[in-house]
Parts: sequence; structure tokens; C-alpha cells
Amino acid sequence: QPEFEGASIESIRFITLRNDPGWLMIDEYSGNLFVGDIPSDGVTSGKYDISVAAVNRTSGRVLAETIFSLTVLSGSRMITVFQQKLFTKVFRKDPALMHVSMSILSPGDRSSVMIVRESILAIDEKLHKVSIDKSAISFASGNAILEVKKLQNVRSIEFRMAATENPNDTALVVVYLSSDPQEVAARNRELS
Repeated sequence: QPEFEGASIESIRFITLRNDPGWLMIDEYSGNLFVGDIPSDGVTSGKYDISVAAVNRTSGRVLAETIFSLTVLSGSRMITVFQQKLFTKVFRKDPALMHVSMSILSPGDRSSVMIVRESILAIDEKLHKVSIDKSAISFASGNAILEVKKLQNVRSIEFRMAATENPNDTALVVVYLSSDPQEVAARNRELS
């Protein structure tokens, strides 16, 4: 049986001293930690450092303290940040345009998402894969933004977006650049 500064196990209790997430419980007699009631809105993924202490039952003096680190890899929140898994849009190729943008997140949604750069695929007018300046695609304020000037010879471009908190939560974005957007949209409807 462990002893803390001469105090027997019966004269101490274990408590969460700091950084209690609220859903982690501690048995005051054994010091065992377990998951208690999960909040209705879930548990956020991330690292939790919880200070656990052995305290003298009569004086309340802290006899020993340790940091318990818990990493939640996939939180219980099963909500995706993307309203759909596929976003497509046809834009008119217009030399006067500097940028085109398409809405990916709902207005007011501040979810953190990223462009998966290695997933970028661009096709030229001859339907050949081409390399592009990856900085031609950016994300800000819930919108995917494409710099048209850097995509002069591109007919279509596709890329994946992923939630920063959960990289498995992804959506595919496909953009068509055409001098006749109605024709491309009609062809896409035929193919779908």
C-alpha cells in the first residue's frame, strides 16, 4: 500500500486539483480516473493536462501531485464542418477578373479548415494534367479563392479541403473555368 509522507491510504483522498475538464472523474479512495458523463455537445479532440493530487483528509494539505495527460484523438463530436462532400462551380474565364471565390462554409461558421495542397489537380484545355502555382488557391472567411491570373491555361481544378481538428473530415472542390459556363454546366448535368 502506498504511503504519503507517513500518512496511510485511509487518511488521504484523491482530487482533481486543476484543469478539470468536467467529464473526467476520480475515485477519491483509489485515485483511479475514469470518464464520467460526456456533455451533450461532445468532447473536443486535443490534449488535456489534469492536475491530480493526494490530499490529507483532515488537514486538506496536498501530500503529492501529478499531471495526468490525456489525448483525445477523435472527439465524440461527429458533426462535419462541411455541409456537403462535393462542391462544384463553373466560372467564366474573364481576363478582367483577378479572383473568383466559392462558399465552402456556412455564413458565420468559423471552423478551421485547410486546403490539402498535395491533392491539387489541374487540367488544361487539351485535357492534360498541368502543374500550377499552389498559392493560386487560398481559403479565407469560409470561401475558397482562386487567383485567375495564375490559372490562365487551366480548364478545371480540383482539390480536397480538410477540417483542421479532424483531417478525416474532408470535402472535394471542383472548379471549371470556361469561356462558355452554361455549356460546361449543361455537360456536367448530363454526366451526373
